[in-house]
Amino acid sequence: NLGATYSHTYNHALQLSLTADGYFGNVTDKIIAVPRMFYWQMMNAGKVRQIGLDLSANMEKRWINDWSLSMTGSYSLLNATDRTNPTDVFYGDQIAYTPLHSGSASALLHTPWMDLSYNVLLMGERYSLGYSIPQNRMTGFTDHSVTLSKNFRILKQQLRLQLDVRNLGNKNYEVVRFYPMPGTNWRLSVSWKL
Repeated sequence: NLGATYSHTYNHALQLSLTADGYFGNVTDKIIAVPRMFYWQMMNAGKVRQIGLDLSANMEKRWINDWSLSMTGSYSLLNATDRTNPTDVFYGDQIAYTPLHSGSASALLHTPWMDLSYNVLLMGERYSLGYSIPQNRMTGFTDHSVTLSKNFRILKQQLRLQLDVRNLGNKNYEVVRFYPMPGTNWRLSVSWKL
């Protein structure tokens, strides 16, 4: 494992942070959870080789009057391949439900009146079994969401209202094979902190 982080603050108002982390690993008896019809089946991959790279960036800008903008992004490259038996037909294939590429990005605008955030999750193609053939391929997807939130002070206590709108693209993508996620949906939540 080898990583590095860079962080710097400019004029007390802009903060930037960058992180890179690369790793290599040989795993023996790796347990892989694979969803089945009504339960999760645990599978044992005798030997798995993992080569990965994680990158992340964070930027925060502050202004006067309680305004700020925070942006984050991350990317992950994970090559996790079965190395148990060279005679197996799936030798060297990516293990089940492990995408080669994935990432996320978010932006949060904080104002004196409310907070507005936007999030996107990116998931590359992966396979529902450890055998990388077209029949097992699951397509990649992106999931976009927006959140509005407001905090109120009432009698020295805090009331929080939050509205989440998820899957703005109205795509029925699959996190688990044959179980599509709902299209655009929303959730209103109220919390009271004493």
